[in-house]
Amino acid sequence: MKAGKKIDGLVVMNTAITAPKDGFKPTWFHSLSQVPLISSFLFRGLNFPLSFLNRFASVPGSFDSEAMKAYKYPLRKFKNNCAPLALARMVPNSMHHPSVSLEQEIETYLGSYDGPAQIVWGMNDPVMWKLRRRTSRLLPQAKVVKTQAGHFVQEETPEEVITAIKEIFK
Repeated sequence: MKAGKKIDGLVVMNTAITAPKDGFKPTWFHSLSQVPLISSFLFRGLNFPLSFLNRFASVPGSFDSEAMKAYKYPLRKFKNNCAPLALARMVPNSMHHPSVSLEQEIETYLGSYDGPAQIVWGMNDPVMWKLRRRTSRLLPQAKVVKTQAGHFVQEETPEEVITAIKEIFK
């Protein structure tokens, strides 16, 4: 594997650590990010999805005005706001996407990982909800902590994330 020769512990939060399988369907969000011109207009011109982060949240008040300012501040100028679109485009929309081979490599590596692990999952995530079971099967030794969070577990349920990190890296 190119990276990750040694992992002392692992805390996974609502993210893909498994590769897509043939015939998978990308989410509407990730499909949208691949549409030329329209995606640039939405993501860069209208500040999508930053203007709608609270809609991906499940815990009321987790994206208060101060948190929203913090998320938006580094991306406030058009010349600097390409990161959300670039991040969304890193997610595979087909088996030919350049990220698939690396995701397959990561999945293979983690399939043999038997070290300490926890999965802290936002059960109300409208984007990654399908992947919790696959993640659990890949890391059978991992304690699974189900939270009421949406997609941003660290923002919505920080105490659960902190507890998991402390338990893994004592």
